[in-house]
Amino acid sequence: MDSLEIRKRLTGKIERKEKLTDKELMEFVILPLTYKGKEKKREIIEELFSIAKQQAMKQLAEEVTKEVTEEVTKEVTKEVAQENARALLREGDSVEKVARCVKQLSMKGIQKLAEKLQREKHEG
Repeated sequence: MDSLEIRKRLTGKIERKEKLTDKELMEFVILPLTYKGKEKKREIIEELFSIAKQQAMKQLAEEVTKEVTEEVTKEVTKEVAQENARALLREGDSVEKVARCVKQLSMKGIQKLAEKLQREKHEG
């Protein structure tokens, strides 16, 4: 096993922000054992921990970004659907017709919007 070659390949892949395979992660763990001398092993371990930290932070950031994006998209879609339903109800469309047009909302949700609009109309 050529330790320098493995080290260059793994660090290069991380610097290019590529995900490591299971085999590469195993090489990452075993790599310090291929060096002689406590000081050299310690240097390699410190370097690898630094690189591993970068990789872990990147993966965490990607997961958080994906979750936040999905949540924001879901919320915006719901808000747009509610606004569309309100507009149709204000124009006098029936709850059933609105339900056929605005598929993102349940019939119950559209009924609640209709009731709320009725209350606002009588109060205002």
